[in-house]
This record gives sequence, structure tokens and C-alpha cells, in this order.
Amino acid sequence: DKKEYDVSGLTEFDRECLVYEKVFPAILDLHDHIFPMQKTEEVGSGYLGIVSSDDRRDIREFEFSNSSFQDFTIKNSTKPLAQHYHRDKFEVFYFLEGGGVVRTTRVDLTGKIVGEIKEFQVSAGSIIRIPAYHTHRFDMLPNTRFVVFSSKPFDPDDMYTCPIE
Repeated sequence: DKKEYDVSGLTEFDRECLVYEKVFPAILDLHDHIFPMQKTEEVGSGYLGIVSSDDRRDIREFEFSNSSFQDFTIKNSTKPLAQHYHRDKFEVFYFLEGGGVVRTTRVDLTGKIVGEIKEFQVSAGSIIRIPAYHTHRFDMLPNTRFVVFSSKPFDPDDMYTCPIE
């Protein structure tokens, strides 16, 4: 039966989605058994290199084999930044200078906004963690600088547009 193998309604998930949905602990144990976390056995090091520069911002980045680190400097604040979500990674933002407003909300597996929009005032010293399936918008002051740890290297195929107004 061709319908038996129809995957059009299926979507990928990861451990973070299971935790967010508060699945029964035995399901998490099963997930961890089937998909064990890979252990890095070598120390990684390098330098931040410029990967993008335009009239809005400069982005410097270094990618490890299984994560990445970025440094952002905001030049122009006339347009919001981000307006997207990721399915396969979380990001942690640490603000070094300046500040602004971060808006975020949960999206479902198809990218539709399903959560309440939350607004966070950020300034030097602020930290915000944005999980997978949370769209985010940054309205930053000029000369704001922040660094970002991403749980996976940059992947343009894991950046889904989803504006927050």
C-alpha cells in the first residue's frame, strides 16, 4: 500500500524537542540509547574570521567540528536582525556592549508561530538562550556587540524565515 510509506506528514525531531514537549522519561532514555551523543576527543582552537560584513553588521566566526562561535558588531539599527528560527540547533547570545530588544516565540514543526511573543531588554552582560523552533528578532542599538555560541556549525539550510512583527 503506497500510503503506508507516505512521509509527507512526518517531521524531524531531536532530543531538545522531546524535552520541550515533556515526553515520558523512558522515551528520552530510548532516544539517548539509539542516538548517543558523540564525544569530541580532540581540542579545537582557531581564530574568528570575518564571514559577513554589510551596512548593518560585521560577523566574525569560527566553526568547530560540531558547534560554532560568532562575534557580531551592529553598525546600523534601521532594520531588525534575525527574523528566523532553526530546527537543528540552539544558540546562546552574550551581550558585551550596547543593547536593545530581543523578541522570540515558539513555532510548530511547520514554522507557524504558536507561542506568545516574549520581549527581552538586553544590555552589556545579558545572556539569552534561544532553543530550536523559536523564531527570534533583534532590534539592537548601533555599536552593540555580542558573541554567540551555536550548538552546531552554520548551515544555511537550517535557517527558516519567520518574521515577528
